[in-house]
Amino acid sequence: ATSYDHAATANSQYRTFRASGTGSVLDLGNLTSITNNSLNYNSNIVIEALNGGQVDLRRVTQMQDTAAGDQRYRAISVTADGPASVVNLSSLVSLRDAYAGGDGTGEDRFSSLNPKNGGSILVNTANTLVSNVMVTLQSNGTVTGSLELATGSILQGAGTITGNVVNGALVRPGSPLGILNITGNYTQSGVGVLNIDLGGNSPGTLYDQLKITGSATLDGTLNVTLANGFVPALGNSFRVVQASSRTGTFSVLNLPTLAAGFRWDIAYDGTGLVLSVVV
Repeated sequence: ATSYDHAATANSQYRTFRASGTGSVLDLGNLTSITNNSLNYNSNIVIEALNGGQVDLRRVTQMQDTAAGDQRYRAISVTADGPASVVNLSSLVSLRDAYAGGDGTGEDRFSSLNPKNGGSILVNTANTLVSNVMVTLQSNGTVTGSLELATGSILQGAGTITGNVVNGALVRPGSPLGILNITGNYTQSGVGVLNIDLGGNSPGTLYDQLKITGSATLDGTLNVTLANGFVPALGNSFRVVQASSRTGTFSVLNLPTLAAGFRWDIAYDGTGLVLSVVV
């Protein structure tokens, strides 16, 4: 078979593809498409590489949770958890979910990519478009390949994208505070949003940072929020975007209110953006 279509016959039917343990390999290398097309709610496709296991989906180009039937609580979730755990989707062109949104806990469940604890998910090095998909990097999780975030998608956490990122949706570093590393270029479109939390003066441990080894091209919106009761003081500065080079600026900046007499200094330089508290 070259395609897998999950057409559940009842509600709450899951189909799980899992490789668990060092040396375990689930070879699905002949598949080219995966579809969650159930008429029933809470019907999910789960793909997991755990504890050093590997799932080989190297020829899959399309994955989608379609608009057919009852879309409530439906999703496709892909997880690589643990050192040397790998899900290979290196030919993936697109992952789309027809019904997702909110905070991810309601009936409009996101499809997701979840590398964590040293696990890695491989996507297309040229470009993988994700629509209504939540990409969460935790504890040194890695996505290897390039991502284009289409409307409704979220890229979040503290880990590494080894590839380029085009943000036409939402990026929010940290889990809850941390550094999101992009080993490549970052481009934020006019509809893209970057969320940053400030909880102190140290990047990664006390405030969020987007760290890019390549170029940063900025547009769209920057939202900055204070966390953990932090009150910025005179002289505090926060390099929220760090890159090897920068062009463009955010067209909308939503910054927290400071104490009376203080204001934000917004300083774009050749390698990013620094926010400082001045009088």
